[in-house]
Amino acid sequence: MNETTYRDPRVAELVGSRFVAVLADADADPFLAERYGAWGWPATIVLDASGHEIRAMRGYRSPDAFLRELRGALDDPRPRDVFAASGPPSAPLDGLEAAAHLATDQLDAMYDEQAEGWGRPQKYPFTAPVLLALLRPDPWPERATRTMAQYVRLIDPVWGGMYQYSVRGVWDRPHYKRIASVQAGALEALAEVLRATGETRWRAAARDIVRFLRDFLRTPEGAFSTSMDADLRVEGRAPMTGEAYFALDDAGRRALGIPRVDPTPHASTQGMLAAGLLRLASALPPDDALRREATDLARAAIAFAELHHFDARRGLFRHAPRDASERWYLADQVAMLRARLAWQHVTGDPREAARARELAEVVERTFCDARTGCVSQVPREGPLRPRVPIEENGRLAQSLAAIADLTADVGFEERARAYLSAAADAGEIRRSGRIVGDFLLGALLLRSERPMLHVVGPADDPRTSALFEASLRAADWRTRVERVPPDASRYPYPGRPCVYPCSLQACGRPVSDAEQVAPSLAAFRRAAGES
Repeated sequence: MNETTYRDPRVAELVGSRFVAVLADADADPFLAERYGAWGWPATIVLDASGHEIRAMRGYRSPDAFLRELRGALDDPRPRDVFAASGPPSAPLDGLEAAAHLATDQLDAMYDEQAEGWGRPQKYPFTAPVLLALLRPDPWPERATRTMAQYVRLIDPVWGGMYQYSVRGVWDRPHYKRIASVQAGALEALAEVLRATGETRWRAAARDIVRFLRDFLRTPEGAFSTSMDADLRVEGRAPMTGEAYFALDDAGRRALGIPRVDPTPHASTQGMLAAGLLRLASALPPDDALRREATDLARAAIAFAELHHFDARRGLFRHAPRDASERWYLADQVAMLRARLAWQHVTGDPREAARARELAEVVERTFCDARTGCVSQVPREGPLRPRVPIEENGRLAQSLAAIADLTADVGFEERARAYLSAAADAGEIRRSGRIVGDFLLGALLLRSERPMLHVVGPADDPRTSALFEASLRAADWRTRVERVPPDASRYPYPGRPCVYPCSLQACGRPVSDAEQVAPSLAAFRRAAGES
């Protein structure tokens, strides 16, 4: 639109004479990203002088189409509920079970059996549907691995990193932008497929994503930037499309210059990538160089966020390092909460569970209400009221379920169920389309008995370490792992290191043989009625 629509003299004249044009960066303002995410990027929103919405336009508009929309807004400038216009009306559902069935049927109907992946007009590498499919009955696990093979086609063979999506219903026509959230999600999905299959091709794909993060998105301070542009724009030269630029080899690209990298290290970016890197680390052997690199990158990103984003007075993370406003975003808190939990998981350190609990309690007090769910932003004043994002509530519910398991405090589980139930009405689910996966992951955790592996033994005993590593390998995304010394464990110590598979309701027999950890976990799940 920059190259065509906004350069059209008719558009320029109308916008200049009758509108105030504002270019908004959704990465810099998560409130906008969440509120208008359903319209995709670019999204064009027309507001009146008081800030109330009049129209909302999805994606690209040619000059003629854009002019029709703008003139329509001038002819009828009354405020309207653009969300009601974008999908079916809201309607209550009879509990979380009903909401999960509706969302599952909706997501299943969007699976493209022929080209593989969820959705047809554009191919996005969605993470949550893959994680769900790996746990479902046949044919879903096979669909998950076939779909991941398509996702991997979006990885740049020269620099690594996964492109944002592919167009025209195929996987080989990418939109060449690379954003942090896609890399984070790809790492999580690749880790679980690697854990489920043991196939080295998934490690190779993850390695290519890690090297892109290291070489292009990592800042000198150890943080991560948000994205790399799809096209090359150099002042004084005509723009070069991504299709032409990324067809070049490394030397050819560097001779022309590097596409712009958004330099701002947002808190949500640090949290998402740290969680993805640590999930990958948990699926690799302890002596694997990629595991060490992923862990080191994640540690640095978390340390940066704790130092530069965390406000100790409020107990919350600011979106940008130098943001002095009192505006707080749910997305930042949930991303950093998931990072703290991922660090606990890969280290087994119970102290990290306590830190995660502290953040979760502040998030609940600040953003959440059991009757209405958790809002995307506080404070809540202004004509554009914060919404209750179904996906962010789903991610928070996953984290609260994990904290319930780690602390044996069922209150976290009960409140998570209330928030998620309040956020998920029929209208919101249908409007979300393919973006219901994290809601379903949260609902799955809250509707099943979740096993956790408690490794009990002296920290310096190599048998304890062997049991911990076996537990990490056996634990898919549903299962937490904790490593505690005998004098700090709430479970008996039989005189030798052991692993207890337990849920909040029951425990299985302890095992002391590392080879028996995975079978013991599987038997516990079968006894609990899990698939």
